[in-house]
Amino acid sequence: GARAQPAGSGCAGAMELPRPTETAPTGSRKRPRCLLFFIVLVLLSVTLGPLRRTSSAVGRACWLVGVWAPAGVIRTPKAVVTALEASGPVFIKLAQWLSTRRDILSPALCDAMGVLHENVAVSAISRRDLKRVAIAVPGLRIGHSLGGGCIAQVYAGEITDSKGRSHEVAVKVRREHVVHLLETDLLLLRWVARAVDWLSPDLRWLALESAVDNFGLYMIQQVDLRIEANHTNHFAVNLRDAAVRVPNVIAATEAVVVTEVAPGVSLSEFIRQNHSAEIRKEVFEQLTDVMARMILRDNFIHGDMHPGNVFVALQPRWLGGGQANKNEHRAFKVRLTLIDTGIAIEMSESLKKFARNSMLAAFNMDPLALGGSLVTLHEEEGLCDHASGLEELERKVGHLLLAGCFMVEEDIWGEVFPTWDDYNGTRVSEYFTMMIGYLSEHKVRVSPLLWSVMTAFALIEGSVQELGYGVNVLRSAMPYIFGPKDLVSRAISSVRCAISERRHRLSYTVEP
Repeated sequence: GARAQPAGSGCAGAMELPRPTETAPTGSRKRPRCLLFFIVLVLLSVTLGPLRRTSSAVGRACWLVGVWAPAGVIRTPKAVVTALEASGPVFIKLAQWLSTRRDILSPALCDAMGVLHENVAVSAISRRDLKRVAIAVPGLRIGHSLGGGCIAQVYAGEITDSKGRSHEVAVKVRREHVVHLLETDLLLLRWVARAVDWLSPDLRWLALESAVDNFGLYMIQQVDLRIEANHTNHFAVNLRDAAVRVPNVIAATEAVVVTEVAPGVSLSEFIRQNHSAEIRKEVFEQLTDVMARMILRDNFIHGDMHPGNVFVALQPRWLGGGQANKNEHRAFKVRLTLIDTGIAIEMSESLKKFARNSMLAAFNMDPLALGGSLVTLHEEEGLCDHASGLEELERKVGHLLLAGCFMVEEDIWGEVFPTWDDYNGTRVSEYFTMMIGYLSEHKVRVSPLLWSVMTAFALIEGSVQELGYGVNVLRSAMPYIFGPKDLVSRAISSVRCAISERRHRLSYTVEP
């Protein structure tokens, strides 16, 4: 979906987090029962807590029961986030993904979980960590903590080069015992997937165990920091002629990676600051351009592009005579830096073909071709073994996606939305959810790669909306879809984007 929405647009059908039952004369026994349940869980946690120190998956499961006991009773966003953070990297990563799903969770819970994108509890660096750092980069000096993720902690550091000059660096150190914890939690998730298959045979077409394996592969990418270093170097080559960059890698081992410090502030912090419309527009254009570039040209995508992993720096432009221009847009040059490249998505041939064909179908305003490209992708990846009604699926999903790409007439949006208000109030993330719902309705398993790409960009959707409200992001795809000789197609597509943008602006003042 490319149609920008205002930051405050609604989420129809969003489910609120369940709240504790209020005390009433007829139900006065519920509170004691709830308290008794809490006491039992706490006792179970205390009794079985030592099992956490063993390698037993059963012990880990019992420990998780104790961790989640308070959240099961209190049921507030803060309690849920506390339990997720205490449960370890797999659950933190799950929370980071769920924080984008305002269509199925309450805004308060999504906001609470969104904090885990940039703020995860950081423990003091241990002697073992210091030893690993010293082996990785002799002479490196560790400073204060810069923050933490679910897999690693990041510290400020200083290193001296061969000429005796000191340089500030960022030092990422993998958390202790994270590898074993990851393997155990993935094993527990596989048990759950098998239990669901056994208890609900009708859901076997979802291949939940395969989905857990795919999730595990992306998590494992983040455990070996040499993989992150390789991804960073890969992005550096791909972006060598782009305005966006990645930090240079100085050293890397399995548990430690040292890079340059990303200049500026995180995108989430930048948005909160007071900048001119021209500067915000330039950030928007660079960000959407690199997103289109990664998909349509490089076929290698940053898989964790939340606002905390995009840094914005404003570098002064100096004019003649050493005077800086007072106009912010002329005085500063925008520079974006992508960090934390542990999760990267290499597009398959079928996904490459889908990306290009779906974009062309959208620019041609052809919903059937757009829906057909999605179904073809899933057929080529062998995900339609139990599918039914594929022609109907093509029609519904094609009209849905086209309605998300442009502000369209009722003959398009009317195929999937009952009223104009429903159409106009739907967020980009809700389009993804509706698409997944259509696929599930026709028993088509969702392409893991496609889902990873959608999730990666859903993480930054809100920031893109705030930076470029009313601007159709499909404009950024045109340089990578149309060649220099495709002047007519480019012009027609540009006009369609302009018409869509005008309808979007009018949609909040004039109802069709």
